[in-house]
Amino acid sequence: MPAWVQEYLNRIQYHRQVDPNYHNLKNIHQAHLYNVPFENLDIQWNIPFSLDLKHLKNKVIRKYRGGFCYELNYLFGNLLQELGFEVKYLSARVFDDKGQPGPEFDHMTLLVKADKICLADVGFGGKSFIQPLILATDRVQADVAGRYRIDKLGLNEFRLNFSTDAMVFQPLYDFNVTPEPIDHFLPQCIWKETNECSHFVRNKICTLATIDGRKSLLNKEFTIRKGDQKVTRELESIEQETEVLRKHFKIY
Repeated sequence: MPAWVQEYLNRIQYHRQVDPNYHNLKNIHQAHLYNVPFENLDIQWNIPFSLDLKHLKNKVIRKYRGGFCYELNYLFGNLLQELGFEVKYLSARVFDDKGQPGPEFDHMTLLVKADKICLADVGFGGKSFIQPLILATDRVQADVAGRYRIDKLGLNEFRLNFSTDAMVFQPLYDFNVTPEPIDHFLPQCIWKETNECSHFVRNKICTLATIDGRKSLLNKEFTIRKGDQKVTRELESIEQETEVLRKHFKIY
């Protein structure tokens, strides 16, 4: 096992079995989401973006940072491959607030094969499923984050839907199970990093799943959600923001 793999497992506080099966994939996926925040702070701090694996290992594993979808899923996919899982990097089109899907490569998600074929995604922020979803279209899959359903749209096309009550579902993203090389994601990645219309340019985001809810920083608001209860407070200074990032996300 390469040294960085053990460092990664330590980073996510995972000290259990790593054999490439569905049971272990669930535990590794969950450990990642409970320990690595989804965040875009480099964009806000004007720190250059990179999908170079050496850079990502240093940022996420050794500096205890997070990242957004391309960074987190690319690095997580490499971890799984080193552990013996078969991983494909997939293009996904995320639905906006008006119910319209974005362009191809709008999001990176993962198809992971062990004893089951699963959708894995550690880079989708507040609506992330905590455990990977089985790629099946005949069921609603319950997760602590909500209820998920996968619909088949075509030969290789699927849609991921989300619900809080298993009754009314909203589409999250469409994805194609044809694998894509990493460089195909770069144009959209750079757009999200630099374009003034980008959600990630316009907003400061840092969010982390917890066992009973989620902690989130969105611009000047910090929210802690536990079950059905939610407490939000306004951050009035850079000092308060810095303290929240240090205390709740371990970002210094």
